[in-house]
Amino acid sequence: MRSAGSSSCKEEPQRWPQPENSFDFLSRELYAHSIRKLQAHVLFIKAVHGYFDVRRESYYSKESLSFMIHTLKSTLKERFQFVEVPGNHCVHMSEPQHVASIISSFLQHKHMLTA
Repeated sequence: MRSAGSSSCKEEPQRWPQPENSFDFLSRELYAHSIRKLQAHVLFIKAVHGYFDVRRESYYSKESLSFMIHTLKSTLKERFQFVEVPGNHCVHMSEPQHVASIISSFLQHKHMLTA
C-alpha cells in the first residue's frame, strides 16, 4: 500500500484491468462514432514512459493509442488537446504541480473559447 503523501506508484501492485475495460474491447467504428457524438473539449495527458495499452501482450504497442489520438484530433479539431509529459504512468502523483498546471491551462483556455 502507498503511504499518505507518497508520490510514487512503485509500491502499488501491478494491476491489469479486464480486457473489456480497455480500448480494444470497442470496435474502431464504434469508437469513431462515439467521438463524433462528443461535444466536450478533451484534454489527453500521456506520460512519455507511460502505458500504450492495458493488455499485457500489447503493452508497448502504440497502434491503439495512435488510432485514438488521430481520431480525436481529426474529429474534435480545436476541441482536442494532447500533451505528452516526461515521466511514467504515475506522473500525476510524482509531478502533481506540473500536471495540474496543464489541466488548469486547458480549463482556462476552454472557458475562453466558450465564453
